[in-house]
Formats: sequence, structure tokens, C-alpha cells
Amino acid sequence: MTAESPRMFPRFVRTLENPGGAYLPEDKRRLSFYHIQKTAGSTFRYLLQNYFAPEEICAHETDWEIERQQIEDLRRYRFFAGHFRMETMHEHLADTVGVIFLRHPIDRFLSEFSMDSNPDRCLGKWDDRARELGHTDPSILEYLHNVVNMSLDDYFDWNIKRARNKYRNLQTRRLARITPHADTMPDWDEGILAEAKANLRERFVFCGLMEHFGLSVNLFCLTFGLLPYAAARSTLRNVNPLKSFGARYRISPGNLEFLVERNRMDLALYDYAKELMLERLEAFQAAAARHVRNHAPAGSAPAGSVPFSLLLEAGRLPAARGLHALEADGLGRAFHWTGGESEASVELDLPVPARAVTVSIEALAAINEHCASGLRFTVGGQAPGGLRFCRRQPDGMLVWEGRVELPAGTRGRRVHLLRIEAPRVAIATDARLLGIALHGIRVESA
Repeated sequence: MTAESPRMFPRFVRTLENPGGAYLPEDKRRLSFYHIQKTAGSTFRYLLQNYFAPEEICAHETDWEIERQQIEDLRRYRFFAGHFRMETMHEHLADTVGVIFLRHPIDRFLSEFSMDSNPDRCLGKWDDRARELGHTDPSILEYLHNVVNMSLDDYFDWNIKRARNKYRNLQTRRLARITPHADTMPDWDEGILAEAKANLRERFVFCGLMEHFGLSVNLFCLTFGLLPYAAARSTLRNVNPLKSFGARYRISPGNLEFLVERNRMDLALYDYAKELMLERLEAFQAAAARHVRNHAPAGSAPAGSVPFSLLLEAGRLPAARGLHALEADGLGRAFHWTGGESEASVELDLPVPARAVTVSIEALAAINEHCASGLRFTVGGQAPGGLRFCRRQPDGMLVWEGRVELPAGTRGRRVHLLRIEAPRVAIATDARLLGIALHGIRVESA
């Protein structure tokens, strides 16, 4: 199934201030992934970059690379991902939508230490990367070469700042400004922690947790009004084949106690991130439920009429014409691409005669935004008044909805012809002309 046009993401965003969601103007559809080391970042980046064309992805992955770019040069990119500082996010990427992943701080450090000390890693590639980025700090190469095969006890005794930086509240300090006090790496500071929490809540519309990766992806889809991810182009993969999600690293009680003391702020921040995830899930799901209730047909029929609701699903559309063959997405949901003919048609056999109906055309995707905005339909030759295009939540369904007043001479008839016209588009990966992935048609008394 072909995904939506890259220009359509991110086009819709939920926030705690507006859990019902809002559509972004096109010039605001830019995304920044704030990648903290060993937090499922490479996996998540692999997922995200499929929404963008290659020329829209910024190759600069560090703060010093971003900060030496001209603002007008950065504006040509729509997706940024890298190990940035909060100063970079505030000063150079302020007009982007921010997303982030966190991880339990003990596991996060042990994962990074395991990677750094692994003698089988490609050290030359890391050396080349450090030089390529133009970083002049010789401690990078010193660290990369001396950490190989080092024991955890020796690592904790290693009196260099680069090592201490990795096991002392790294996630909290990455979410707060770099100040002289923060640079001393305190085990606990209320001001630094409060700043990190505020940035996590206010600067990032989405915060996932590696230990709850599946739930995090569901929240991501809910936040941006996307289809559940099993239906998207990407597949989820762990780019570190030596490590699986949720596995714990072995560590002595003494070293565990040492790490817990050094990561008091990170542990508090992680608990806050879990609370924030639940708060967003509850708020967004409640807003989605309200949206669904507002579209329910309960009690809205005029006096003297018989209320009804009819759902016609793909694969069971009576007397359908002009559609391509039945297909299914990654969740097993059936759909037909329109575009087999310039017009698709379906017979509506209503349960009772009706004076007016509300019709909703539901699709899993549109081939592009022009197709989505150009769709039109009629019932019995009558166009709907105030045709509305919206995205039903939380599953990302595309919905075109309108109320149709049936002509006086046809109100006593039960069968009406529904005609759908959507622009037909040719794409490189399919020999057919395609429009929308029609999933169902809902007809309700109006």
C-alpha cells in the first residue's frame, strides 16, 4: 500500500493544550528528532525518515554542524535527527516539531558502555567520523581507543570527563542548558531537573520510552493522526543485532548502587516521562472518543423519520463499479483503490425511505494531497452541502463527509446511486492510475 505524500507529514499534531489536534500549515511541517544515545534512536530514526524524501533529510547530526549552517540553508530541510543540545533546538530548530525517546538510565548507560568497550566494533569508522565532523577535541579519540576491553570497575575509576559524562544523569543534562553548574555533573539539583522536565513537556510533542516501544509507537501515531504503524511503509527493526529490547545487562550490586546514586535526576526524569506518556495517552484518547461520539448518529433524526445507520465495507460494496481489485493493508484491513475508471459508483440500498442522508467516505490513504482535497461525491445526482474533509481519530482514517438532501421525487425510493470522483494519479511504482484507498462508506439518517 502506497503511503501518503511526504509533504503531508507532519500535518496534524495533538498536544496537551489541544488534545483534539490541529492541522499544521505547510511551512510548519518540519520535524526534529532529538536523539539521545542508546535510546532506540537509530530504530526510531529509521521509522521516521521514511516519511521524507531524501533531499528533505538534513545530513548534519551534531550541534556544531547545525550551528555553523546559515538559517536559510537549514530551511530547505524538513527532517533533522542527531545528538543535539537544547540550545541548538531553541536557537536553530525552534520552528520544527520536536520528538524524543528516553530510556531507563541504568540500562541506557550499560548499553552504551557495552558498545564502547566492545573490541569487535569498527574503531576506524568511529575515528573517521570524529575527524569528518571536524571536532578538534583530542579526548574523543583518546576515549574511543582506551575504552576498548575496559572493565566496568576500571571505567568508574577512569578520571576523565568524557567517561563521567556518560554515567552521570546524561539524559537530564541533555534536556537542560549547558551551564557551569550543570557541567560539574551534580548527582541532584532541583533547578536542572525542573528545566529538563519543562523542556521535555513543552519542547517535545512526543516522548517515547524504549522499554515501552510498542506503546510509544501507538502514542506517536495518535499524536500525529497516523495509521497504526503496521500499515506504514517502514518495518520496525533493532539496528543493534546484539541487543534486544527489554534485556537487562549484568552488573554487580556495588556497581548498580553506584549508578543509582549517579543517576538520581535521570531516574526522577524517567518517572516523569512515564507520567507524561500516560497523561498524553489519556487526554488524546478522550479527545478521540469525543470526536467519535460527535460523529455518531444517535438521536439526530428529524421528527417523523426512522433513524438508521448503514456501513458498507470494502469487499462488500453492492453493484460497485470503477474500483481496482480488493487489497489489504498490514493490519489486514480491506480496501479498494479508486481510479479503475474516472468515476466509482456504489448502490445504496437504504433500510427505509429517507429525505436526507449523511454520507461519510472512509479511506486508509490518498495517493497525494491533491487527490485528497479534490474528491467529490453525489447521491442520487445530488451533491452534499458543505462537503467536509477530515481525519477521523485516532486511527488516521481519511474521511469525506457531507449531508445530502435527496430530491423530492426520490425520497420514497430505497436504492440510490452513490458516485465518487477522485483525481487519478500515476505513480512510478504502480502501472495503475490510483486515487484513494477506499475502506468503507457510512450512510446515516440526517
